[in-house]
Amino acid sequence: MIALGVILAAYENSLSRQSWRSVNDATARYLHFLEEQGYELSHVEKRAGGDATGPAPTEPGIPVDVLDVEDVVGEQSESGEATE
Repeated sequence: MIALGVILAAYENSLSRQSWRSVNDATARYLHFLEEQGYELSHVEKRAGGDATGPAPTEPGIPVDVLDVEDVVGEQSESGEATE
């Protein structure tokens, strides 16, 4: 079990914040292994594994063009400060 942990840590260490930009066979194998073990991949992880294209959804079930900007960034007061 320790050997598996060391191997998975090495794979995780080899990933970068830019891994989603181009599909790498080793990254895809690692992410698919995690998925097979029950881990739910995020949209970016699916892209890195070669399974998703296009931009990530901003909110589940709501098309991007339907969202109001204030829904995402919050309302602003007259002074320009964000409110909750």
